[in-house]
Amino acid sequence: LEQYWKPAARFAAAPRPVCAAFVLESHDRADFAIEPMPSSQAFRGMRRYTYRKRLLDVLGQRPAQYRIGMAFARGVPLVRVRRPDHPFRLAELADRIEAHVRGVFPPRAGSPLPRSPAGGSAPSAGTDVPGGANPAAPKTAGLPSASPAASLRPTVLSGRAPERRPAERQAPSRPGIVWIASYPKSGSTWMRAMLTNYLQDNGEPASINALAGLRTASSRDNFDELIGLDSADLRPDELARYLPHFRALLARALSAPRPDDCAIDRIRPHAPHFAKVHEAYRDPLGGARFSRIGTVGVIYLVRNPLDVAVSYAHHLQWPIDRILRMMNNPAASETSSTSWICPLLPSPLTTWSGHVSGWLDQTDLRTHAVRYEDLLADPHAGFGAIVRFAGLTWDAARLDRAIGHAAFPRLRAQEAESGFHERQPTAPSFFRAGVAGSWRTVLTREQVRALVDDHGPVMARYGYLREAEAFLGG
Repeated sequence: LEQYWKPAARFAAAPRPVCAAFVLESHDRADFAIEPMPSSQAFRGMRRYTYRKRLLDVLGQRPAQYRIGMAFARGVPLVRVRRPDHPFRLAELADRIEAHVRGVFPPRAGSPLPRSPAGGSAPSAGTDVPGGANPAAPKTAGLPSASPAASLRPTVLSGRAPERRPAERQAPSRPGIVWIASYPKSGSTWMRAMLTNYLQDNGEPASINALAGLRTASSRDNFDELIGLDSADLRPDELARYLPHFRALLARALSAPRPDDCAIDRIRPHAPHFAKVHEAYRDPLGGARFSRIGTVGVIYLVRNPLDVAVSYAHHLQWPIDRILRMMNNPAASETSSTSWICPLLPSPLTTWSGHVSGWLDQTDLRTHAVRYEDLLADPHAGFGAIVRFAGLTWDAARLDRAIGHAAFPRLRAQEAESGFHERQPTAPSFFRAGVAGSWRTVLTREQVRALVDDHGPVMARYGYLREAEAFLGG
């Protein structure tokens, strides 16, 4: 919330060479990771991290942004730095970056680059450089230079248009968004893992840190750019009024032709974009938060609220009773804070019953409802219906491989090996059990009774009440 203006004593009078650019990210591992990014990601990174992107069109600077982005992609190594999410080890992060720069760009006489103090925590330069035997020549995948040494030559950015390259094949446009909607901890990440493996079909499990269905439709950056207003300055009711329009604009932006050959375009020429959402369908005044414009459909996951309570408590590391109060709170929200601005827009949940009924009783959007328990019992039938609903090309062998790659033991193994960016810093893991009925050994009779009292009618509607009443009567 606190922002400061730091006046500079002076500015450079002439353009300065750019030797490298670092993209700072966090992950849930305890170590640091530094790796070069391919040029295609470098171009997207420069576009993504342009400050106040929505002003580019007003100022007529969109072409200049593309020229600069292409100059970066061609001649400036873009390096991704992933740091531990918690605690924030700022001094060590700076040491790692400085050590990497010194290893790739040895300082010349008079260079202003600071060195770590003697005995500091910075490792040798080759520690984090892929192929670290020769830190002066790291891998620079995607850079067009003839040699590693040439690829690390500083690039001076200018306003000149780059030379033309042969036209790239344009991938067909996609028609809109398929929303993957659910109350939190109802299985949407598992579904995204299956869909990602089905779309990619690479022969190996897709990375859990690069799943389809990212929360692009809840991003403050996306909202601010497409709507042209700072979401942090809007009251909740003002923000709610803009959300359907924002998502319609987002669907149009996602449907624009793409120059790269996307995996989803190989499945269906006009495949949709998947987007995960946890927020309730309607705002407190009854207005829809989602637009029919640009929406292909909704896949809604329902899970037994007894298991949801157990999984949510594990995810947030909260007591079960606190989770139960949250599940029955009409004002509950997944991402809201009075002390900091979350990168995601506020995600009102309402009650568990209100969330389920709000999404499944609406008639505005084409919807496919599936129970988490049914997916566990027969994943081929359940996921096969989802593939067909989304309009993807049906392939039984491909579906078998995707289901195998997204099996919970494989997801847990990936998390243990590489971490998972969606895990809460305080939680021991994200992927817990992937089973139905674990509530029987965790919840007390009083807690089961509280959930039945609060959500009995909706539990009965989706087949969960009889089991709970049998437990209480036993």
